[in-house]
Amino acid sequence: MKIRIEATNLTEYMAGLEQQTGASRRTDGSGERLEWPEELGSGYLQGLQLRDGLDLMIHDSTFSQAFLLDGDFSGFSQVGFGFCLAGEMRYALEGSKGELRVCRDQSSLSFSPDFRGTATHAPRQRILVVGLSIEPGLLGTFVAGDEAGLPTPLRRVLDGAQQTVFFDFRQITPAVRVVLSQLLACPYRGATQRLYLESKALELIVLFLDQARDEAQDAATPLRATDVERIHAARDILLANIEEPPGLLALARQVGLNDCKLKRGFRQVFGTTAFGYLHDQRMERARQLLGENELNVTEVACAVGYANPSHFSAAFRKKFGVSPRAYLSHTPRPTASG
Repeated sequence: MKIRIEATNLTEYMAGLEQQTGASRRTDGSGERLEWPEELGSGYLQGLQLRDGLDLMIHDSTFSQAFLLDGDFSGFSQVGFGFCLAGEMRYALEGSKGELRVCRDQSSLSFSPDFRGTATHAPRQRILVVGLSIEPGLLGTFVAGDEAGLPTPLRRVLDGAQQTVFFDFRQITPAVRVVLSQLLACPYRGATQRLYLESKALELIVLFLDQARDEAQDAATPLRATDVERIHAARDILLANIEEPPGLLALARQVGLNDCKLKRGFRQVFGTTAFGYLHDQRMERARQLLGENELNVTEVACAVGYANPSHFSAAFRKKFGVSPRAYLSHTPRPTASG
């Protein structure tokens, strides 16, 4: 299905989608919500103005056919923060070279003055994206006095000097994932809901910019060979104590680094935080143990350091898209030989 939308704000965008897709539209304290007709697929698109100049959009959809949106958003020049938790989208934007792909576990910072282009969603895959749009002037009030730590293209946006499209991609961190989970499971309604969602939206922006600042510092301060050896030693300690790992300060002392250098070094060497790495290794170890089919889910949870099996199940599902119980049930049991 191909549709074309011309809009200058979130309300016009939602109205255009409703008209051209036949989606049902609901307006309440949670903003505007479009639910797709059965012939198009399932899921919804929700838009909410959190304050003047700050919009939240949640897109959770599975389309039954290829879906292409051709958009013209002249005058809609806002800074975008996107967080993709499932699926993949492809963009072809005027002023950008080549095709842009937004994938699962990826976050992005973007600016597209007078946005024109297409967005393509593949059929039969779930798309779950949280997007924030903020006017440059409002963002400038939040970061006033600390612009030096911002990505260069974003500084140019705030100065009014950036006149071309830019995208800046990075991996979603564990801290960002926690806030996204809290935002999607908002327990409030009405004015309290809006206040809660705004606080989470601003927290996501803070975490993204802090991550960008840390990565810029990493690039500016290369590690010495001895520091790299100590980072690898810290990794080995974590793996050897996967059930009960030491805290960050204790780990830093064991390998002879301060905690700041350990955190920065781990990102440089392994592309994630020390405990983000540990989390991934726990999940991979859990998958291996489930694949051997000799332990039940509770025993596997204990083996990788989870005292609460439900917390383990939630973490496993987030990592692999399936519950550990379902993974275990589809793994053939070993047969006795001889």
